[in-house]
Amino acid sequence: MKKIIISFLFFTFISYQSFAQSFVSDNVKFGLNIGTNLLDLKQEEFFDKYDGKLSYSVGISFEIKVSEKISLLSNVNYDNKIMESERFGIPDDFGNPSEFTAKNRIKFNYISIPVFARYYFGKNNRLNINAGGFYNYLLDVKSETKVNQTSEMINPFPINNIIQNSDYGLLIALGYQFNLSNHQITIDLRNEIGLANITKNQTFFTEGFTELKTNTIKLMLNWKLPI
Repeated sequence: MKKIIISFLFFTFISYQSFAQSFVSDNVKFGLNIGTNLLDLKQEEFFDKYDGKLSYSVGISFEIKVSEKISLLSNVNYDNKIMESERFGIPDDFGNPSEFTAKNRIKFNYISIPVFARYYFGKNNRLNINAGGFYNYLLDVKSETKVNQTSEMINPFPINNIIQNSDYGLLIALGYQFNLSNHQITIDLRNEIGLANITKNQTFFTEGFTELKTNTIKLMLNWKLPI
């Protein structure tokens, strides 16, 4: 997975840099993103016992200035998202409750492509509000389960058979832009509201999982490249 991430970032950066050198102007800006995210899964009782854990997002940004106050933006980000349940019951071989409990961690790895409009306001146009949408493609999802009483690692359910590859929804954000030395930095707080049901069609493994939607909070830092 680390090789995939490094290759993705390297290829994307080279592609953006080549494009920028050919088409860059005062109205076109490229940048690097890094930040943290917190995932929540909505409208499924099973996941009520899970809590989102802080994880990371990295990627590249592209901004076109339409006017002094309005821009169109897109990112290509790699998102690692984590949810964890500290204690849930493990059924016995007959599906009945047992005395054993387990800690389960689910890791999602996405390529995320948000597209949104930005409006600058305030003194020196430092503040901005953003609205648009996003599309996420699931690279992989892994479930790690450890029995609390024995420390044994088990696989109680195949998460790959539950989660769809595609997710999409709405994005809203509030940001602040400032200069650090000669570098232009933007910090924004994003809310990505999933509209897609990411549960696969009903199978033996998805029985009871009728609807599952994502909601991700991100705190992102962007550095506009001096190209």
